[in-house]
Amino acid sequence: MSRTGVAIVGLSAVGREAARTLLERDRRSVTAAVDRDPALAGRDLGDLLGAGHLGVPISGDLAAAAGSRTALVATTSALAELEPIVTALAANGVHVVSICEELSFPWGAHPELSRRIDQVAREHGTVVLGTGANPGMLMEVIPTVLSSLVPTVEGVVVQRTAEMADYGGILHKFGFGLTPDEFVSAVAAGNLPGHFGFAETIGSLSYALGLELDSIDVGLPEIAVVAERERIGAHARIEAGTVAGITHSARGSHRDNVVIELSIHFGFRPDLDAVELGDRWTLRTPDGDISASAPAGFASAPATVAVACNVVDEAATLAPGLRTMLDLPVRSLAAKGRGRTRAAVR
Repeated sequence: MSRTGVAIVGLSAVGREAARTLLERDRRSVTAAVDRDPALAGRDLGDLLGAGHLGVPISGDLAAAAGSRTALVATTSALAELEPIVTALAANGVHVVSICEELSFPWGAHPELSRRIDQVAREHGTVVLGTGANPGMLMEVIPTVLSSLVPTVEGVVVQRTAEMADYGGILHKFGFGLTPDEFVSAVAAGNLPGHFGFAETIGSLSYALGLELDSIDVGLPEIAVVAERERIGAHARIEAGTVAGITHSARGSHRDNVVIELSIHFGFRPDLDAVELGDRWTLRTPDGDISASAPAGFASAPATVAVACNVVDEAATLAPGLRTMLDLPVRSLAAKGRGRTRAAVR
């Protein structure tokens, strides 16, 4: 079977924006669309996106993606929920690129699921790749690339501010819109996971930089901001007196010494708050700290869409199996300008 194009699996806010981005590059690039919402079944993808009729009907059946070369999956943050989708696609000869955070570097936290996904992909000659802004580019690839400028790295610190007002369905896992009492109760009950992917990021950095670890500790989400007035985002609104910002952090240690430190402030319009915006990377070296920063930071949703769309065609060039962003050549990560052609590789 000759396979072409990308199937969009999951038409949440990120899935829809990914489809728009790919269609803006080439209206023939998206060849299938899958979502389990019955209200979307049978609708034309282009009509849903306001992009004009495409002749790509939305299906509730994953089999609709079988004719595509690659599936861009934006359905869940949990690998256990993603695994049956990924293995079904891979077994049907479809490469998979997913923004599932726990797929970014899953061997440490999910060894059995990782082994199963890798085995299915290898057996059917397909690639499964976890991608995104974070985990993915911002907390793994950028520190790894920066490390090429020094002989030795002894530790890594990454601090981020994430704008969440562009997101929709995932906001509940951070506790946005809850009263402070509701937030505290939800955390105590284990119902607010916060950021997925800290353990994966720490594992990835440890692997890439050769940093020995004997423990990984992921903290609990904490309230950082309570909204003084209503805040309105692209897909949700936050009422006055409810949570509009949280902090979440994690660390990897060796012999009681912290080696990797990660911290993210998740804000619903953080520009309204007394928080330091932007992203900062620090490499600890024998000769002192090396730091880099992006003062304006990167809006999480658009950055996630950009990364996924930039690598979705490149993933298929990797060897079959479960792969990570660290396996991609640097040029494969690049934005795709109008003059960029795959045939121009030199």
